[in-house]
Amino acid sequence: MTPEFLGDDLRALRRGKGLSIEELARRAGVSVRAISEIERGRTRRPHPSTTRRISGALGVEQLPQDQATAAVGAASGPRDDSADSAGTYAGDARFQLPAATRLFAGRSREVAELMAAATASDSAGWLVIAAVDGMAGIGKSALAIHTAHQLKDRYGDGQLFVDLHAHSAGREPMSAADALEALLRSLGVPAQAIPPGVEARAALYRSRTAGTRTLILLDNAVDTAQIRPLLPGEAGCLVLITSRTRLTGLDDAHTMTLDVLDIDQAAMLLRQVAGPHRIGADQTDAVAELVELCGRLPLALRIAGARLRHRPALHVPDLVTQLRDATDRLVQLRDTDRDVTAVFATSYARLPNAEQRLFRLLGLLPGDDIDAYAAANLADLGDVRTAEHLLESLLDHSLLLQHQAGRYRLHDLVRAYARTLAQRQAPGEQDPAAARLLDYYQHTARCAQALVTSTPRLRVEGPAPKVAPTLTDRTSAWAWLRTERSNLLAAFSHAATRDRLRAVRLAGAMAALLAVDGPWDEAITVHTAAAGLAEQLRLPAVLGSALTDLAYLRALTGDFIGAATDLEAALRHCDMVDAHLGYANALTLLAQISAFTGDRTTAERHLDHAIERYGQLDEHLGLANAYTQRGTVYRLNGDYPSAEHDLHAALAGYESLGDPEGQATALSNLGVIHETTGDYPTATRYQQQALHLHRQAGNRIGQARAFLGLGQAYAHAGAHHAAIDAEQQALCLFRDVADPNGEANALGNLGYFKRLAGAPEDGLPDLQDALEIFRRIGARGNEVWALDLYAGTVAATGDHLRALQLYDDVLRLARQTNMPGVEAAAHAGIGQCHRHLGGVEDSVVHLRHALDMFLRLGLKTEAGRVHVLLGET
Repeated sequence: MTPEFLGDDLRALRRGKGLSIEELARRAGVSVRAISEIERGRTRRPHPSTTRRISGALGVEQLPQDQATAAVGAASGPRDDSADSAGTYAGDARFQLPAATRLFAGRSREVAELMAAATASDSAGWLVIAAVDGMAGIGKSALAIHTAHQLKDRYGDGQLFVDLHAHSAGREPMSAADALEALLRSLGVPAQAIPPGVEARAALYRSRTAGTRTLILLDNAVDTAQIRPLLPGEAGCLVLITSRTRLTGLDDAHTMTLDVLDIDQAAMLLRQVAGPHRIGADQTDAVAELVELCGRLPLALRIAGARLRHRPALHVPDLVTQLRDATDRLVQLRDTDRDVTAVFATSYARLPNAEQRLFRLLGLLPGDDIDAYAAANLADLGDVRTAEHLLESLLDHSLLLQHQAGRYRLHDLVRAYARTLAQRQAPGEQDPAAARLLDYYQHTARCAQALVTSTPRLRVEGPAPKVAPTLTDRTSAWAWLRTERSNLLAAFSHAATRDRLRAVRLAGAMAALLAVDGPWDEAITVHTAAAGLAEQLRLPAVLGSALTDLAYLRALTGDFIGAATDLEAALRHCDMVDAHLGYANALTLLAQISAFTGDRTTAERHLDHAIERYGQLDEHLGLANAYTQRGTVYRLNGDYPSAEHDLHAALAGYESLGDPEGQATALSNLGVIHETTGDYPTATRYQQQALHLHRQAGNRIGQARAFLGLGQAYAHAGAHHAAIDAEQQALCLFRDVADPNGEANALGNLGYFKRLAGAPEDGLPDLQDALEIFRRIGARGNEVWALDLYAGTVAATGDHLRALQLYDDVLRLARQTNMPGVEAAAHAGIGQCHRHLGGVEDSVVHLRHALDMFLRLGLKTEAGRVHVLLGET
């Protein structure tokens, strides 16, 4: 049968069925062009699968394959047996997909995405290109082969497969010319008809695939240059590509970067490979740990599953123990055919020298991730742009992961491989590189802390890192500290076992971050460890500073006794070596604790001595801070003129330092004085000035605190709705800057002010949220304060019995945390509850107790309110 006769028959059959070429192509699952070329006699040798599909769509008996082949062969001339032996198409040479495996778990989203991309692009008339990249062992080939089998019925003209050997051990990557030769031979081109050059081969390849529905799977590609000549020229074909390198040059490709399996998918794959009933249903926890030890990497999971499958005496807990306890976990992740280390090694071997060096050093990272500044210091590059280039190159080679812009991390198993390389190939680099990285973290953290805290600290001697980010204000400083938090903590743990002094200094550089963000139990653990290391070093001044940081955290949690004990020890150590700045800092904090616990006489004495020490040191910041604290003590004592004097002195000191944050703090405290004395317009003005300064400085935490003070001023002036508005603004700001302690303070005030506004029921949820936060971060002192407000708000709803129970809790906690002011307020609340319940005698007892405590504490305003209540009882 000549091509013309075949075309005529096909046209007649199609028209007899009343079908257009497009309708027949859609029914048969072949391209419009393929049918058109057959009907016009231009396709001399239609593929057998194509004729089968067309015959099936027309409902006619297909010509026997050998008859069709013979007919086409007769039209083509004599058969050349030597050409067949050289690779001319014979049988099913166009159907080359590797076998599909039943051991395929998860990836449903990725398969659906690839199939959708194929459908969308195909329907739009585009060539479909889908490129899947990812690290070694991630399952790129398995995904591509699985998806190809799902799609193969759409591509009846052939499914071609070529391994391009980008990372095949012991062999060079396949050239584009060789790949084209393999593809052309699969498409039936005789060896002697394949031209020698890449361009000529690519042109012939595009001609052979034109008008066909062919799927081409290009596995293990090197780069875009290798791939580009292998792309068909027209729509109708699908190209699936896998590569460890990101093929950024394929602009028209649908790209997908594979991540590790999620824990459920990983467990499913492990169970599949291990075999049915091999892993019991009661081993969920052990399986979860095993898949994490395998890094949820499909290759590692397959190796682990195979070991379980073929070793009946080995159980999941045994394998978990082997991997957990192994010095080199990668040694356990290999079998006779597969080796996780080996696949990583093929990726590493393709890297240029500079990338290889950085990759090795990244194995030394104590933390979870890294940016270009840290990498530049780790590798001693001195140029952040070079570091960025090298990191991006490692990312493109799928040896790094990028979880957010500018930040990179290593997969756990890749990190283990990099660390092994560093130990074996460049052991002399490890300690200097780690030291440079830790110095960078310590220096930058101290610079950041200086922008966010008002506590003066001694400068640490030593060279600055070669490159570091520019931190110019509180916003950038907080952003850096919070971004690097986990790395700073990891650096501290790393240094604690290798360089005790550096570890202590790192803890000091994190003090503000840990105090503001908590959780405070973790912060206390860090500072306790730092104090222990400082004691081992026998450096009294360093120990005194560490103990002061620890005491501050204890005070935040309400452990005032523990804080005072630490501070007294800090004073002894600092005094021992004339560490005057550390001594004055500890004394100032001890004064704050004394004032808070009601011993304001001692607080005043401590502050007098601190002011003297700061003055001798000419330490203006510490002096202004101490004046601020003493002004607060004077205010609590009812000595408002002295309080104003000290706060104005503090204000002048902050102004001379050009410290708008300090000025705002002093102004806010002046506002509280005027609020206490009933001068609400002046109080409001001071709080507004403080807010203005914080806004100018871009200090959102300062703004939030100013809104707290402004709300209190409004509330005491009776402007309850304005007070609520101010607290809501404070709440939003505290949430924006992720300050849980501030957020809870704002919620506490908000609930209280709603009670004052006559809506106690509306205030209860706010107070409940405040209590939950304080309990979560371990702020016991603030928890007692919020619980007292909550009890009062419950009483305001009329539930006095429930309020009495809550006040009993307040009394107990206030005594435990040594908070006499809150204890007195609780007695006042209990007295009022008893009065409402008709218990006059009990009411008088508690109100008198409250009056005595308020008078002893010097809280005259509160004492006056209780005195009025006693007169009404």
